[in-house]
Amino acid sequence: MRVSAVEPTGGFIDGDTAVTLRGSGFFGYSGHANTTLVGFGGAAQEASELNASSLTVLSPPFGGFNGSLGVAALNESVALSLALNLLDFEPAAGEDGASALRYTYYYHTTSVLEPSGGPSVGGTHVAVLGSGFESFDGGAGWP
Repeated sequence: MRVSAVEPTGGFIDGDTAVTLRGSGFFGYSGHANTTLVGFGGAAQEASELNASSLTVLSPPFGGFNGSLGVAALNESVALSLALNLLDFEPAAGEDGASALRYTYYYHTTSVLEPSGGPSVGGTHVAVLGSGFESFDGGAGWP
């Protein structure tokens, strides 16, 4: 199995970012999506969409976040791995077959939404104030 791209390459620490791995050889040993897991560091998630050249999985929440660390301590990169049989994880190797692919968790805080409301018909411009937004470009497919 080879992975040629990870999109996006990172997401926020809360998890639930749809991550697509593209490459080849993703079908599990029994050929079913429910036998393919993606490891994000030490946390595994089941692939939700799978075909021979891509799979999609929701990122798990970052397990190392305890709420007391500062922003600088929490842009954490974890190794990606794949298990095609629910058991034996292999590093998600890049095109060169050697370098392991990684996913980065980004910490952010939202302190203020301005304005805090608007008309039900929409159209109100909203400013989101906080920190940690500059460190995450969202990668491919980010709105």
